[in-house]
Amino acid sequence: MEGKVKENNNIIYHGVVNNNELARLYRECDIFIYPSHNDTYSLVTLRALSSGLYVLTGNFFKGVFDDFSEYLV
Repeated sequence: MEGKVKENNNIIYHGVVNNNELARLYRECDIFIYPSHNDTYSLVTLRALSSGLYVLTGNFFKGVFDDFSEYLV
C-alpha cells in the first residue's frame, strides 16, 4: 500500500517521523482521519485528540473514546 500512497499526487507521504515532527504535523492539521475498520485502540487517534484535532473514524471506536465524543465526527 505504501507504493500506491507515494504514487498518488493528492497525498503527502511523510514516512516514519520522529515525535517532534509528528507533533508539528498534528498542529498543522484541522482534522485527523482514521479509516481502520478493526483496530480496537488507536494510539495515533489518542495523540490526534490530545493535540486538539477533530477525528473522523468508524463506529467501531464508540465506547473507546467517549470522553472525547464532542471531537469525534
